[in-house]
Amino acid sequence: MGRIIDVLGKGTPDSQGFPYAAQAGLLWVTSDERAQEWPRRYLEEARGFGGMLVWTQGNRYRMRPGDFVRQLEALEAEVDPFAWGLRHIKPEP
Repeated sequence: MGRIIDVLGKGTPDSQGFPYAAQAGLLWVTSDERAQEWPRRYLEEARGFGGMLVWTQGNRYRMRPGDFVRQLEALEAEVDPFAWGLRHIKPEP
């Protein structure tokens, strides 16, 4: 598995990146809150995708990389962490 940027190039718009990730069954990880339009659109159209993990810029700067990794590992332990398609990573209380 790789990153979308490695396959499609830097600056690829979400309008190309998200469909690619969806077709490939990849998890889309972003800090761009506007990108949440894509999973909403896919869910409305009953189209499948691998999932989206949103790590907002405000939260990203309040967390250490290890915090992010621990939350990813916790998602891995769930049976179907992206059953609803979209999840958020945020600082632990």
